[in-house]
Amino acid sequence: MMNEMPGFFYNLGRLVGPKIRKGKWVWNSLTASEDEILQAEYETGRDMAAAMAQELPPDRDPQAARWVEEIGTRLAGRLTNRKRKWAFHLVSADAPNAFAVPGGFIYVTRPLLELCEHNPDEIAFVLGHEIGHVVRGHSFDRLVSSTLFNVASRVTPVGRVLSPHMVGMGIKLMQSAYTQDQELEADSFGVRLAHSAGADPRAAIRMMERLQATCGQDALPEIFAYFASHPPFAVRMAAMRKHINA
Repeated sequence: MMNEMPGFFYNLGRLVGPKIRKGKWVWNSLTASEDEILQAEYETGRDMAAAMAQELPPDRDPQAARWVEEIGTRLAGRLTNRKRKWAFHLVSADAPNAFAVPGGFIYVTRPLLELCEHNPDEIAFVLGHEIGHVVRGHSFDRLVSSTLFNVASRVTPVGRVLSPHMVGMGIKLMQSAYTQDQELEADSFGVRLAHSAGADPRAAIRMMERLQATCGQDALPEIFAYFASHPPFAVRMAAMRKHINA
């Protein structure tokens, strides 16, 4: 399955290559301003989001989608830096997942919403975690430093070339590519941001406890795969308790 990853990034690069090249230059520039960096990040993410929208349809429940958007908007309103544009999407997919595209495009799948039992405090943590990846620069840094994207982005953009399977594989890689330190940093950010927006910070721990138990069930391998690249649940929950009790 990993052999299909270069194909995903090659084809996605053909769609968004110019913006990736610009983003890489701005990101590595010593003279670029914050506004220039944020604009390059947004333009790159916007093109990626447009490409993936062809393969990741929105969830059919508009009320649930609005609910996710409302929680995300409330969280974004607690950020000190208000210069980013944020978009929160509930999408149809087979597996539980949440991920962030550079520029402030946040995605949650219906199965993950169900795993959280539609608890608003738990969803706030999930969205806060993904917001943290964007704010801390994890998602954009990973994109512009990716060897696969560097190669793919040299190709002239063409039409629609992404299959659903390739998109799914690419998203999985995008989710698993963060370092464990970055995941822990995003956890901390998510807990604090959700708390500042009025959510119960202990909801994050309750969700982790339930997910830890769920991942032990052989009948749900896709859930285990989603969390396999993350730090161990015990490590994550210990760090969360430390932040909550600080």
